Amino acid sequence: MLTNGREKIAIVRSSAISCAAAVMFAAGAAQAAPIQTITSDPDLNLSIPDGAYDGSDDPTATLVHTLDLHAPGDFIASDTPLLVTLWLDHDYAGDLTIKLISPAGTEIFLLNRPGSMAFGDGGDLGQVRGSNANLGSGFPITFRDDALIGATTMGDNLSNSDIIGDPLNGSSAEYRPSFNFYFAGLQSLSLLNGESAHGAWQLHIGDAATGQTGALQQWSIELATVVPEPTAAAMLAAGLLLIARRPRHAHHPRHPRPARD
Repeated sequence: MLTNGREKIAIVRSSAISCAAAVMFAAGAAQAAPIQTITSDPDLNLSIPDGAYDGSDDPTATLVHTLDLHAPGDFIASDTPLLVTLWLDHDYAGDLTIKLISPAGTEIFLLNRPGSMAFGDGGDLGQVRGSNANLGSGFPITFRDDALIGATTMGDNLSNSDIIGDPLNGSSAEYRPSFNFYFAGLQSLSLLNGESAHGAWQLHIGDAATGQTGALQQWSIELATVVPEPTAAAMLAAGLLLIARRPRHAHHPRHPRPARD
């Protein structure tokens, strides 16, 4: 029971400090970190197993490469597009299935045999070919949600001597991720918003038809993260610490001072 007005005031002040910090933290708890890009070595030259893709992530059937990301923020920001760029050499882009797997395990199909009418993933329908246009590392391809063209049409109206992304043949270098012709709109990099950006990002490339070979030369991820607001977080921590460390003393009434002679 409170018996001293000063003690009551101290408790009220302590509560006010912690409540104010909590309100400020909730109102401005996060801020966007600068956009950053993580890029692999520029000359990977990793061969894609020819015609081996069977829809699985078996490394003997699929080329798998990992980028480790250590971002200054905690979570992938929703107000900045996430971009994946590939420097890839391969004849017949329509043979390829390309997936991005986040550190949290979310799987996004960037590409699945463009130009093909195949229904499923990769090798499930055997030698189902798509576009016979080519991919060349001199013309990197970027996947982003706000691109004007879906990846299902990559290579449309190009010949087997054309390279996708070459401005001389008028093809685009930017594409929206797409699963296939039937489910073109079901893949989106925005599905990763709010996930942790930290950890291993995996790129999987499968070739479902034999005869044309290729290699991954380089790839990159560009994203922004959300970080806690330092000042607000510090104030909240200080308020909680103040409450935790506040001593609890029993009230001792003051004794009157002895009268002077």
